Amino acid sequence: EKAGELYGEIAFRNPLDYFANQSLRRFERLSARRRIEAASFYDYVGRVDRYLSARALKPARAELETLQKRATSSSRKRSLQERWAKLAYREDRLEDARALYHELADATSGARKTRYLQWVSRSLAAQKRFDEAVDIYQTLAARDAEGRGRELLFKAAWLAYNGGRYQRSLKLFRGLVENYGDDRNVDDSVWFIAWNAYRLGDHPTALQTLRTLRRDYPSSKLVQRTHYWEARILAAEGRAEEAARAYQKSIAHDPNDYYAVYAEQRLNELASQAQPNSPTPVAIADLTRHRVASLSDNRETDRINPASEREAPRAMLDRVVFEWTGKEGKRALRLMTLGFE
Repeated sequence: EKAGELYGEIAFRNPLDYFANQSLRRFERLSARRRIEAASFYDYVGRVDRYLSARALKPARAELETLQKRATSSSRKRSLQERWAKLAYREDRLEDARALYHELADATSGARKTRYLQWVSRSLAAQKRFDEAVDIYQTLAARDAEGRGRELLFKAAWLAYNGGRYQRSLKLFRGLVENYGDDRNVDDSVWFIAWNAYRLGDHPTALQTLRTLRRDYPSSKLVQRTHYWEARILAAEGRAEEAARAYQKSIAHDPNDYYAVYAEQRLNELASQAQPNSPTPVAIADLTRHRVASLSDNRETDRINPASEREAPRAMLDRVVFEWTGKEGKRALRLMTLGFE
């Protein structure tokens, strides 16, 4: 029994382990001799889920094909169809995935139906069919206004933003603030109202919305970045003095924060533009305050495009990939080795 427990732990909980397949064979040999209880159908389905989560698509397909003959009830058939649909999505067979999830949604109701329709929307979004994807979330939000309505409406608005449907996204985010204004997390929606306005070239509305966010949600984690991006917009309009004050406010909010580092760099840029022949010195004291001077701003953030729905909303606007093996990465590592974190 103890051996079976250990073999099962490896085979079903860690199917990518080096000894997983050998453990499964030994487990099944013991169960065939009735020395231990046999694994259930859903134990094997769990192996499929772990393969899919790890993007191990070939073993996932092989496991599904093996399980197909054991799908003797409607619930088992539905369970396998859901995994076939997810496999199709992972393999970029998006139309197949959409059709399978639609079939599942049509045959179910309640929370399960909502989940399947969300996967239909994801499949459409991956095909760049954003309007159809947004329609699904918007419909789901209207059906469940008292339950998950806020979350579903946010996803509809975000998908519209990510698909470049800024007018529609702006309308949806504004509706979200109007309907769920008492929700403490609605500051995210105000933030995206500002970004939609910015994408539409409406800088006055973007600036005013950033200021509104600070006024109405003073404890929001977004406050520091509102100062930073207000400064960026002001600088782009040539209002250098106002931009410098906004950068200084971003630094003052939390000097060791991500945005403070960039704000200080931008301040230095403003100073060098005003005095092009005056280099900006970097003191060792700055480094001891956790300022890594060699970090460079990603200029593409002027036209930011969140990568996918899987990312958390608060992290999706300022993505910077840091290469530790590059020149700047090696410099940062040397500084850390010397204690200048």
